[in-house]
Amino acid sequence: MVRAALLVGVSQYGTGLKPLSEAPKDAEAIARVLRDPDIGGFEQVSTLTNPTVGEMQEAIERFFKDRQRDDLVLFFFSGHGIKDDSNRFYFGTQSTRKDEQGKLVRSSAVSANFVQEIMDDCRSKRQVVILDCCFSGAFGHNVRAKDDDSVEIKGQLGGEGRAILTSSTSTQYSFEQSGAELSVYTRYVVEGIETGAADLDNDGNISVDELHDYARQRVREAAPAMKPEIYPVKEGYKIFLTKAPVDDPALRYRREVQRYASRGEISSVSRTMLEFQRQALGVLPETASLIEEEVLQPYQAYKENLRRYQQVLLEALQKGSLDADTREDLQRFRYFLGLRQEDAQVIQDSILNDCHIQVEQAFREQDWVEAIAPLQLLLALQPDNRECQVKLDHARRQKQLAEWYNEARWLSRSERWQEVIQKLERIRALAATYPDPEHLWETAQTQLSVRPRPTSQIQPVPSHPSQSRLVQKQSSSPGGSVIPIMITIALLWLLSGVVGIALSTGLSVTDEPQISLAVVGAITGAIDGVLTGLWLNATTRRSPKLLISGGIVGGVLGAIGWALAYGILNADPMTWSGSGATVGALLGFVTGAIVLWGLAQTKQP
Repeated sequence: MVRAALLVGVSQYGTGLKPLSEAPKDAEAIARVLRDPDIGGFEQVSTLTNPTVGEMQEAIERFFKDRQRDDLVLFFFSGHGIKDDSNRFYFGTQSTRKDEQGKLVRSSAVSANFVQEIMDDCRSKRQVVILDCCFSGAFGHNVRAKDDDSVEIKGQLGGEGRAILTSSTSTQYSFEQSGAELSVYTRYVVEGIETGAADLDNDGNISVDELHDYARQRVREAAPAMKPEIYPVKEGYKIFLTKAPVDDPALRYRREVQRYASRGEISSVSRTMLEFQRQALGVLPETASLIEEEVLQPYQAYKENLRRYQQVLLEALQKGSLDADTREDLQRFRYFLGLRQEDAQVIQDSILNDCHIQVEQAFREQDWVEAIAPLQLLLALQPDNRECQVKLDHARRQKQLAEWYNEARWLSRSERWQEVIQKLERIRALAATYPDPEHLWETAQTQLSVRPRPTSQIQPVPSHPSQSRLVQKQSSSPGGSVIPIMITIALLWLLSGVVGIALSTGLSVTDEPQISLAVVGAITGAIDGVLTGLWLNATTRRSPKLLISGGIVGGVLGAIGWALAYGILNADPMTWSGSGATVGALLGFVTGAIVLWGLAQTKQP
C-alpha cells in the first residue's frame, strides 16, 4: 500500500484572471504535513507550480497511473477554478485566459472531465481530491450561466471510493485574504492535520470527514460566507488521511481553549480555569499563548473583515447615496471578505442606529454642525426617508442662522452697527423669532440713534447695498468741529516740518544736496504720514493698517517735495535759516495735506 499525493499550486494566469500569490504556498504547506512521518507518512509527495496545460495533464495522468487498489492517492489543487456558461468546470493553468468577450479559452485550461476520466481509470479505491479554488465564472459579457452561482462538483469529479473536499462552491468567492500566508481554507486544513485538532473522535487517526468538519467550522468562524463542502462516494467518507497524537497535553489544552472560546473571546472566569488546566497538563506558558492565538485567529479575522467592510461602506455613504454600481462594488467586496448578507445588514443597522443617536443628541444640544453629517449618512442609506430630509434642511438652516448671528456679534465689537442691523434683518427674514441673547438688535438701534452726525450727513437708511456703502463712506469721513481739527492738523504739519529741518542741520547723505534733501523729505513725510494716521485712527476709528500706507505715501511725497523746493525756490533747507524753516514747514504742510486727503478717501474696513 502506497500513500501518494500530487499538489498543484497556480498563481500566474493569462488575460482576464487575477494572480493568486498564496496558491504555491498552499501546496507547499500541504506537502510539509503529508511528508512528516509522524503525521502524514506519505511516501510519494510531488508539487507542481504554475504548470502549462500539457504539463498539468501529463502530471495528473502519470500520478494516477499504475496504482493498486489499496493505495491512498490525494490530489490537491489551489488556484482558479473556472466554469463556462454550460456549467462545465475547468482547472486554471499559467496559460489559462479569457477572450475579448470574457469567455474562457477552453484549450488554455484543464477540464474536470479529463481529470475525472483519469481518476476513473485508476485502480485505487481510496482517492481524495481537495480543491481550494476561487470558482471564477467565465460566461462572457451579458451572458448568464444556465444555473445559479454554484458549481456541480460531484457529478464532474465524483466516483466510487472517492472523496472530494472543496473550500467553496460559489463562483463569487475570492479565496485570498490580504496579508495572509495561506488561503483561508488551506490554513485550517493544515492546522487540523498538524496539531491533531481534526481528530474529533480522539482515536489517533484523522479521516476525510473529520478533516472536513474541522476545516469547515474554522472557516465559517473566519469567513461565514464560505461554505466548504464534502462529496463522498461509497467508501470515500471514511478514508483515513493522517495520524494524530493521542492524549497529547498540548492537544488537550487546545480543545479546552476551543471550548471556552466558542464566541471568539475568553472570559476572565474561563481564563482562570484555563490557567489551572495548563498547569495540570504541564503545558508551557509560551505554548499555551501560541495555542490561544491560533484558536482565536479566525474570530479576530472575522472581526477585522467586519471593520473593513464598515469602513468602506462609510466612505461610500459619505460621497452620497448608493447608486447601482456602488452597491454592486460593495457586494463584491463583501464576497471578497467572506461575509454574508446578514453580516452586511448588521453593519448597516449599526450605522443607522449610531446616526440616530448622534442626531438626537445634536438636536437636543442644538449643535447643528454635528447633526448634519449623520443625517446625510441616514439619507444615503434611506434616500426616501422624508423625516430625515426635513431634519437635515432644518439643521442646515439653523447652522446658517448661527453663522450670521456670529458674524453680527463680531461686527458689533467693531461698532459697525449698520452692518449688524443688516445681518440681523437677514436672520429675521428666515426666522422671525430667532433668539438674540446678546441683544444686538436693541444695542445697534440705540447706537445708531445717538451717534452725533452733521445735519448735512443725515440720510435715510439705504435699501440697496451700494447705498449702504455710500452712507458708510460719508459717515466715516472726518467731521464734527472743523476748527479744532484744522488746528490739530496744522500742529502735526508744523511738527513734521521742524523735525525735518532739525534733521537737515546735521544730515548729509552725499555731496549732492538734492539727494540729501530727498532723504530728509522722506523721513519728514513718513513721520507726518504716521502721525496723521494715528490721529485719524483715534478720531474716526479707521484701520491701523492705514498707518503703513500713510507712512509710505508721506515718505515718497516728502522726498519729491523737498527736492523740488530746492530747485524751484533755490532755498537751501540744509542750513538753519528762515528760508530753510519756511520751506520745511511748507513742505510738511503740503505732505500732510496730501496724506490726509488720501486717508480720508479710503473706505472704512
